[in-house]
Amino acid sequence: MSSVPDTEKMLADLIRRTAEVDRRLEQLPEEDEPPRDASREDWAANDRGPTFELGPASIPLRLEYLGSDHRATLRDITVLKYGYEGVRGTVYAHCHLRGERRTFLFSRITKAIDPADDSPIPELGPWLDNKYRLSDVGLAEHSIDQHEDALLTLFYVAKADGIFRAPEKAVVQRFLTSNGLSAGTADVVTASMTKWETPSAIAFGKCLGRLAVKPAAYRQQVKLAAEAMVESDKTVHPKETNALKRLRSEVSSD
Repeated sequence: MSSVPDTEKMLADLIRRTAEVDRRLEQLPEEDEPPRDASREDWAANDRGPTFELGPASIPLRLEYLGSDHRATLRDITVLKYGYEGVRGTVYAHCHLRGERRTFLFSRITKAIDPADDSPIPELGPWLDNKYRLSDVGLAEHSIDQHEDALLTLFYVAKADGIFRAPEKAVVQRFLTSNGLSAGTADVVTASMTKWETPSAIAFGKCLGRLAVKPAAYRQQVKLAAEAMVESDKTVHPKETNALKRLRSEVSSD
């Protein structure tokens, strides 16, 4: 004998399950809530994948954003940082509508507009990547890669006495601007260098070995920059003298 479904019980169970789902949804945070560690400038605790800091070159952006209530609002934001976690993208920005820093998920952005010319942005990720590459921070990152051995060599000479002083930073900036960098990008590079660990003597030697095969004019630039650093000291530390002597010996510009 087949049983007949209890329609009333099934309906009551469905209503109970629906109410439970609604209760859980209400407990979820808004998608553009402030970062949990919004008091920190770098929001590093939120990083789970590649993240790109824009530094002083923040990017204005206009979004049509879908909130957790499924209502779209137009937001003018200033992008400070963005990142990826797998296929999921997140923008960290100052929201001018809310008047505070907020996070915005790529998946909730229904439309992105470049406020510079009101043109639509077909793909936000590549657009932000290009903006980052052209910013002082992105150009500085590229320049550090391009001039890594020269910068590490100069940094080793500068830190031979334990201090990377302002006149030595100015020498590095002149070296970079003479190689085509803007003053702003050079400033970002030298600011980044202040956070570096001092290279070991072995690492210094490896840098010199790679510099030795660079064009003569470039080697001469590095040597003159190192000499300018040492000459900027009122009192020359013996370790600086030894570092410069080794540089002159192993990286001849003749």
